[in-house]
Amino acid sequence: CGKSTTALEAIRHARLAHPRSSIVYLAFNKVIATEFEPRVEGAAEVMTTHSLGFRIVTRSWGKQAVRQRAFGIAKRLVGYWDRSEKRWVHGTLKNANRAKTDTTYGIAKLVDHAKDALVSDVQRVGDLVLQFGLYTDPYTPGEAAEIALAIMEETSQPSGEVDFADMIWLPTVLGLAIEKRDRVLVDEAQDMNAAQIAIALSACRDDGR
Repeated sequence: CGKSTTALEAIRHARLAHPRSSIVYLAFNKVIATEFEPRVEGAAEVMTTHSLGFRIVTRSWGKQAVRQRAFGIAKRLVGYWDRSEKRWVHGTLKNANRAKTDTTYGIAKLVDHAKDALVSDVQRVGDLVLQFGLYTDPYTPGEAAEIALAIMEETSQPSGEVDFADMIWLPTVLGLAIEKRDRVLVDEAQDMNAAQIAIALSACRDDGR
């Protein structure tokens, strides 16, 4: 039998054994969540870790627009290509005049990877540059890490905007209030990153499963 059928039977069993228990099924992606939700027939909440995290953030910070916030800050610091004027607009950082479009993208991706991995020190963030083969020239991995950490600090403050990585990063690093469930079922747990694992664990009561 498939994992979806197994999960469905687990939800039904938990509901029969504990009729008043709160149950959430964290699907691997939105497509799976949309397909699986009708099958549980209201026996459990069905969502992704990101939709759960986004709910937590909006309850604490209010309405948030989903934007590429880290990339926007990286553009300001590193620079960007102005399509209308067909020229490179230099950022505010030292050596930004030597940066390229790929540099801005690479540092924004570094921020995403650091948030997913829940790392926040220069050495470990710098290691991600090499691990994922990110382009950060003219900045060394250590310098790119310092830029990424500055962006992470800024994105940890409310602005009315969050990006995709923030949805699962902010609840954990800021300790935002989260509604606890009695049972938390996770789809494709082996493929979850550190931030997803943390938010799934935090959604479960201390005496839950």
